[in-house]
Amino acid sequence: MSKQNNNDDNDRTQAWKSADGTVQMVEYLLRGHAARVPGTLWHGWTVGSRGGSSSDDNNNNNNKAVLDALESLDTMHRLLNRMWDEGQFYMTVRKGHYSQLAYEEELKEQEQEKEMDWKRFAREDTVLDDDDDNNDDDDKYASWQSNATEKGADEEDDTKESSMLEDFAMPGPSTAMYDIYLDTLATTAALVGAPQDDVVNAKNALNILEIILYRHELDGGDEYNDNLHTMPTQISYNAVLRTAANLPVQHDNNEGHRDWALMAAFSAHDALTHSALERNSSTFCYLLQVVAKYMPASPARGNISRGLWKMAKKHGWYNEQVQDALLLANTPPNSDEHEAWMNEMIRDKDWVKDAPQRWRRRVQKDRDVPKQTTY
Repeated sequence: MSKQNNNDDNDRTQAWKSADGTVQMVEYLLRGHAARVPGTLWHGWTVGSRGGSSSDDNNNNNNKAVLDALESLDTMHRLLNRMWDEGQFYMTVRKGHYSQLAYEEELKEQEQEKEMDWKRFAREDTVLDDDDDNNDDDDKYASWQSNATEKGADEEDDTKESSMLEDFAMPGPSTAMYDIYLDTLATTAALVGAPQDDVVNAKNALNILEIILYRHELDGGDEYNDNLHTMPTQISYNAVLRTAANLPVQHDNNEGHRDWALMAAFSAHDALTHSALERNSSTFCYLLQVVAKYMPASPARGNISRGLWKMAKKHGWYNEQVQDALLLANTPPNSDEHEAWMNEMIRDKDWVKDAPQRWRRRVQKDRDVPKQTTY
């Protein structure tokens, strides 16, 4: 690893060490807001784990539940924006600090050059040289070479200075924060009566995933990133799929939201497929739900759902979740051929007793939490 990379690693470690207190506090606040929304991980792990119920659980007014969820999402969104601004401020100050050090180093080099010039002048004043023509040529060449070197150094410094804001993922916004937000977004999507252009939609979920992956790449990507604050998790990917699967369908004017839901779901699946993480039963469950919700009954939908089923059982991720989603994606029937296959292989089958063990050997192993089926 180069010296520059070592410096960047040291800078990154120091940056996140400085931000640690604020990061922990904001993550705590985000979990608190997420716990207000029934259906989120943090609601189940806090209110649900105590065996009690919140006011939201006992509230039969769905409008209030939606308003509470939207309020939580808005607050979380503003907290994330604040953390983003704090991170940018840190990187800007860091850039100014290094620019000042570079300026001081430049002044030091100029003083050294002046000192060398005076020494050279004194030496040339006492030494006779008869070959004046050759010296002129050498001086011209030396001057040209010096100018070219200085120009190249200046361009390199400018490039370095302009990229200093992205030497590594700035401290502040962490993957844990984004995961909390995505989980709350996916849960809220199931509560609202229609997708909303500002927040509750698949496009927003996909944008958050892209931010997570961009910051992951800044820190070295799957091969080199060892910063837990910027490494994506199964939640990062599967929450996007869950959002698309939970969003309600508006049959009168849903083309834009439908297209974004399909794009977000399959983009997240593609990114997860090419990552260092594994897909799991939840991944295929939500994909099948997206197919069932946004694609009309047709042989194409039947082929896609059957292909997803084959991938799930091939890698050992087949479970009741996947089987129920597969039944949903084939209701109403996609074609006579697919219906005959469903009756033979899936319908009225017990996924534990009738399915081979190899179909479900990795169901718990590849989950974000082994005994929790959401992600």
